[in-house]
Amino acid sequence: MDKKYIENLIEKGEGQDLDFKSRFTNDIGNGVCAFANTNDGTILVGVDNKGAIAGVSKKVEEQIANIIDSCDPPVRAAIETGIVDEKNILVVKVKNLGRYTAGKEKYMSGLALQTDHYQCRKSWSWGRNLEK
Repeated sequence: MDKKYIENLIEKGEGQDLDFKSRFTNDIGNGVCAFANTNDGTILVGVDNKGAIAGVSKKVEEQIANIIDSCDPPVRAAIETGIVDEKNILVVKVKNLGRYTAGKEKYMSGLALQTDHYQCRKSWSWGRNLEK
């Protein structure tokens, strides 16, 4: 991913189609579903709400891919990695496809609970920071 492209997104700032996350949190799943439900959107992971570069570890890409793979019906999203100020930034681009929901109430002890629009097919936890 081109450094200048990421810098332009940061300069644009958060809005209806752009969200910043300084690290991996449970909010990323909610953001993916929100963009899949509404407008196409982009999540920059490794950038704080003020636009400062925080960076993330390389394993965060796999954790986000697991969230995307857990959506049923499937979400169309792409994850690209860029480097800004020698730190990894993930650019998660989500396409609007219809109706999705996410939230910790959908998960209990790693079991998948089916709803009308979203189902977790993999065991992972919303309630802790998985980046450590």
